[in-house]
Amino acid sequence: MAAPPENEPLAAYLVRRLVAQKGFVEGHVPEAAPLAAAVDRLLTLDNGTGFVMIAIVDHDRRDGACARPFALTQAQLVSLGAACSRYAPTYNGARLPVGIQLWHVNAQASASRREALSALHRPTGVARVGVTGWVLDPAAADASQRVWTTARWLQAQHPGKRWLRSVLSSPRVADEDLAAAEGVPAGDASVTRPLLTVGILAALAAVFVGELAARPAASSSYSPDLGTVLSLGALTRDAVLRDHEGWRMLTAALLHGSPVHLLMNGLALYMAGAVLERLVGRAWLAALFVLGALGGSAMGLLLNGPSVVSVGASGAIMGLLAATLVAAMRLPEGAARTNVQGAMARVLVPSLLPLASATGAHVDYAAHFGGAVVGALAGLALWKTWDRTSPLPRGALLAKAVVVAGALMLAWGVSGVAQARTALTALAPQEQVERAAAGEAAMESVDDLVRRYPRDPRARYVRATRRLDAGNATGAEEDLRAALAETRVLQTQFTDRRLEVAVRTLLAQVLMQRGRDAEARSTVAPVCHEGPHGTAPPGLAMLGLCDAS
Repeated sequence: MAAPPENEPLAAYLVRRLVAQKGFVEGHVPEAAPLAAAVDRLLTLDNGTGFVMIAIVDHDRRDGACARPFALTQAQLVSLGAACSRYAPTYNGARLPVGIQLWHVNAQASASRREALSALHRPTGVARVGVTGWVLDPAAADASQRVWTTARWLQAQHPGKRWLRSVLSSPRVADEDLAAAEGVPAGDASVTRPLLTVGILAALAAVFVGELAARPAASSSYSPDLGTVLSLGALTRDAVLRDHEGWRMLTAALLHGSPVHLLMNGLALYMAGAVLERLVGRAWLAALFVLGALGGSAMGLLLNGPSVVSVGASGAIMGLLAATLVAAMRLPEGAARTNVQGAMARVLVPSLLPLASATGAHVDYAAHFGGAVVGALAGLALWKTWDRTSPLPRGALLAKAVVVAGALMLAWGVSGVAQARTALTALAPQEQVERAAAGEAAMESVDDLVRRYPRDPRARYVRATRRLDAGNATGAEEDLRAALAETRVLQTQFTDRRLEVAVRTLLAQVLMQRGRDAEARSTVAPVCHEGPHGTAPPGLAMLGLCDAS
């Protein structure tokens, strides 16, 4: 361990620590010349949230015969700070605050000094200038009394009580050891371009093109219809929990409901991914995308209704934003870290507010929240376990294992999508079914519709009603049972179960007319709780078939 300079004054040591660890620069801007003349050392910092000046009054030099009081008034400090506001960063076109901190070093927090600093204290107001006073007394026997300040709360734009108390209470540290404590710069030096981020964006765009290509031939919209996204892997609670299609928790993150949906998600993904790919490496970027997608889907399953259909990479993207926000703590203090965290927060925070989207579509805030929670926890784990001697976080093998597991889950999803697509192609065109249901088609046309689409439960149901009108109860029962036999089609294409309720209700009526009441009860039992608030659907309630025996 290197030895610190011998007999180094405390003020000089504090300056050295502030420069090495907090990113401050010793010196001042021209507008701060009056402040520099009134103190012994002046440091400045643009930390991304404001422009900070630390003015140090060194009582090792000023006490005794050379005593020289601090002569500037609060009004002068505020005027000086306002003149320096041109050096403060901006946010949405508005200048951020200027903070002036007056440090009395190696001084006692006497009543008179506290009173003088309290008179100078000023919270940030309309002029966007804040003034705080500090007294640093390393000789105080009680470590908690070595730092006194007029600051009302721990502001992000100053080092803070905890850091100062640690500096005053710990052995002096040489520059070499300070550099070693800070560690090597974080980030994968081999990542010069966000290729993986661009690759994910390209994959999402390609999947969306596939969604449009998979639409029914008659569709002229630039967005996929509900049946298409369901067949391609959209997320619903019933599909995952009832039908055991867990692969939808990941495939849903690759689908999007409209070009605007894809565009908005793509912008947020690039913003987070480009930073995270360089900061934690490509393996962890891919792993965090998978974890965020699964976290968003899990929260959606927990909070959304059973018939809610969810698509979009929002959960995964919220995970990336939250992970970047937390993992950026590995970066050195200063504007670079603050700018990264500020950019992430500006997208993440509004995305978690339960408001209707500007596009008029419904937003799955459960997925947003779930992805953000998982991403924040993952980012926290990366930051807390990050070895300062390594540019990248630990757990590269774990990250790769997560990616491999995600790839296997997608492979499972491809098989599931193939089966779901088979179910979708079993459906007749909607307009033909509507014409038949409205009685606009002759019975021969209805028979032909069933012959061409024998697996469409709607066609079967329509023909059953026509057969009942003609007195053919046996044929109607045959069609209704055939409709119920298409379990896969009903589960993937009619997730609200209204068609299933209608088919079972009509079949129960046929069975009751034929004196088979017990069979009618068993037929409707699976849908007896599909009405409002878990009650029996109105049609079944009138029949009394769902009443307890």
